Amino acid sequence: MPDCRSRLPSGEGATYTAALPDGRLIGPFNVMLRNPRLAQPLLEWAQAIANSGIPADAREVVILTVAARWRAEYALYAHTAGAERAGLPQTAVVALRRIDDTPCAPASRSPPPPSTAPRQPPPDRNPKYRIGKRTTMPLINVYLRQGTTPEHRRNVSAALHKAMIDVLKIPHDDQFHVFHEVTPDNFHMQPVVFGLSRSERTMFIQLSFNQRTAEQKSELFRAIVNNLRLFADVPEEDVMLMVFETARENWWAAGRVVNPETGYDARMTEVPAETAATT
Repeated sequence: MPDCRSRLPSGEGATYTAALPDGRLIGPFNVMLRNPRLAQPLLEWAQAIANSGIPADAREVVILTVAARWRAEYALYAHTAGAERAGLPQTAVVALRRIDDTPCAPASRSPPPPSTAPRQPPPDRNPKYRIGKRTTMPLINVYLRQGTTPEHRRNVSAALHKAMIDVLKIPHDDQFHVFHEVTPDNFHMQPVVFGLSRSERTMFIQLSFNQRTAEQKSELFRAIVNNLRLFADVPEEDVMLMVFETARENWWAAGRVVNPETGYDARMTEVPAETAATT
């Protein structure tokens, strides 16, 4: 059986998590550990690509492109770190991570035949889309006890950002997360709250954005809890969430442009009804 653990990134060179502190593997490594027949050829294939002579930055461009197209969560997480380590500028990494829902098609010199499908109404008349009236940059504050590692905080940030992208459809570069580590003397909480035990790893997460429906916030809470468990091994009983809703006129950042016709970030040209903001 191949030893997956012996081939995991070392602590010095790795900028992403492959194993939890207790030794459990995450991402594809856990599956590979339990299926040696699958693990051996996959490890050899990965090693062959690494030793192929393809420049590291070119390799990471391809990986991020495919991972974004297929929404491969762990690959996006791990290879974002790999792309930065390979020297890709952050703007390029952000662009590559954008999910493209348009199916790939071969290039053609001749124009495509006219479509026989009924024409869809423009977004403002299409029931699938709804124009939002307010939009703000999301700001997240995370409060936790002193002593967490930078790696843990990066994983928590990745979990939060993915939930915001998936549920609220924010742009990929709208990531504004501030971590506040406080001493135990300044972090007071009963060990049992609402009938559940809370550990010293409990964190309070405050999310600031514009008004959303109760259904949207409930979906966001579920996504955050699931992602925190997957990315950072944080159980749901150690997560406390609170939303602060505020209007778009309360926010400002250089370079940010709001479309006056839609009220949304100018980069968000179409907003699905299930993610549209409400007043």
